[in-house]
Amino acid sequence: MVDALKLPYPNAMGSTEIAMKFGDIVSVPTLFVFDRTGKTVRVFYGAPPDLHEQVEAALATALK
Repeated sequence: MVDALKLPYPNAMGSTEIAMKFGDIVSVPTLFVFDRTGKTVRVFYGAPPDLHEQVEAALATALK
C-alpha cells in the first residue's frame, strides 16, 4: 500500500511485541506523529473523517 500510494513519509509495520512497547495498540490504523527529536506529538486511533486535516496540523506543529 505504501508503494502504491507513494507516501512521502516513513511507515512501519509492527508486531505484537512492538505494539506493547507503544502502549498496547488496540485500534487499526494507529498513527504516531513524532517531532524532529523523536518526541510523540500526537497519536491517532482509527480513521475519523477529518484524519488528513488533523494529521496535517500535527505535522505542522511537529516541524516547527
